[in-house]
Amino acid sequence: MFTKYRRLFQTRNEETDFWPTFTDLLASILLVILLIMVYTISEKSAELKEKEKDITRVEFESKKIHKENLEYREKIKKIMGIRVEIVHSLQEAFEKSNLKIEIDPQTGTVSFSGNVLFESGKDILQTNFQKELDKVIPVYISALLSKEFEGHVSEIIVEGYTDDEGDYFENLDLSQRRAFNVAKYILGKSSPSYPVKGKLKDYITANGRSETKLILNKDGSVNRQKSRRVEIKFRLKDDQRMQEIIQTLPQK
Repeated sequence: MFTKYRRLFQTRNEETDFWPTFTDLLASILLVILLIMVYTISEKSAELKEKEKDITRVEFESKKIHKENLEYREKIKKIMGIRVEIVHSLQEAFEKSNLKIEIDPQTGTVSFSGNVLFESGKDILQTNFQKELDKVIPVYISALLSKEFEGHVSEIIVEGYTDDEGDYFENLDLSQRRAFNVAKYILGKSSPSYPVKGKLKDYITANGRSETKLILNKDGSVNRQKSRRVEIKFRLKDDQRMQEIIQTLPQK
């Protein structure tokens, strides 16, 4: 009988010992889960902070780029503004001189075309062309190399063009010789003297362009008479820099 009660007591003690053990196990599991949650939240928090830093960095870089673009655009406006002023000055100078010469309103280029310039296939300036240059060049160069604009001009270019008849390379050679002879005449003693003529040699260059940039009629055919021409244009010191800036700017 005592043995029976002893077994019953031991059984109850074993059952009583089981629940504390299970509770400890459950508490351990909950602690592990809590630690995992804390770690996960900590990791997510770190990720969020990094994302916030990235967003802040991107916003800063965007503002910086936007500011630089605005500065570049202002520089372009300034450079373009100088060209506009020069073109306007050239137009005014020719209006005052009563010379009927056409100036490109965008570039300030003056163009001479037609059969009066040279004989076919020749590079010697005809008399009528020399007379036209004698009238036009002093006005053009004086306005271009005035004290107001001289510091902005880097180059004055004489360009020779042919039509599309004949071999390209023969035309290239012919156009180069024609441009050279125009520049030589402009600088020579045979052309009129004017105050800034002595400065011209520091700026002038001569280039042959063969049959590039042909002048077309409205129907798309080549206007050979106008394509055979000599152009005199100028380049500003900031032109190359402006082109580099334009290429780096995002297109709208």
